[in-house]
Amino acid sequence: MVEGLGEVELSALEGITLLNEPGHMASVDKSKGKPFAMGEKQIMDWVQKAAAMFRRSALPSRGVKLYVNMVESAFDNFWETVPTWYSETFSKQERHSWAVFDIHWYTAWGGPKCSGRTVPGGRYLCSQPVEEVRPMLHTCIEDDMAKFGRKVDGLKACSEFSLGTFEDAVLACRGRDILGMYLQEQLNVFHRYKIEGFFWTWRMPYGPNFESAWSYEHITTWDVPPQGSGL
Repeated sequence: MVEGLGEVELSALEGITLLNEPGHMASVDKSKGKPFAMGEKQIMDWVQKAAAMFRRSALPSRGVKLYVNMVESAFDNFWETVPTWYSETFSKQERHSWAVFDIHWYTAWGGPKCSGRTVPGGRYLCSQPVEEVRPMLHTCIEDDMAKFGRKVDGLKACSEFSLGTFEDAVLACRGRDILGMYLQEQLNVFHRYKIEGFFWTWRMPYGPNFESAWSYEHITTWDVPPQGSGL
């Protein structure tokens, strides 16, 4: 389908992902005695075969990238297993031209290490001063993206990130000051490690509890951008 697009349509397309979060929760479910995959190799083999189809197509020569999305919950030791497989599956030239190692990153499911809430149980409370929360969030983002930068050679992307601070949107932070700071911290770290970021999502018209943190359209309608947010 993508090969059939004209040059005008292709100019609006950055790239494609053949499968979102392949094997998501496979490692977690296996640890609970309920495996649904035949092993990590099955997941990597599927992605490798799909990538081979892309490689044989006309898309790499037409400037279309392949976002190779992989998810930590599918592997027992993601950062030791997947980057090694990636370097063996894609040549250096491919990794620096059309193959993009792609992850998703959220603190909403960060538990006591990185989440923020209106009630106790997370790393910080939404009511805390912004400049008190900033170093906590910066550490969470920096630690993970620095590892990403060290482990992966080639183009890198985070095709899902948001301003969600807790998985229960009703108890997550909504203040413009804290969310604006959170956005800027993520963008700054992405830029430092040359990670392409895609916000999830543009519009959320039927989920008012989620809009403030998960709809970029909503963020762009803020009358007065929060100080230091960069918006």
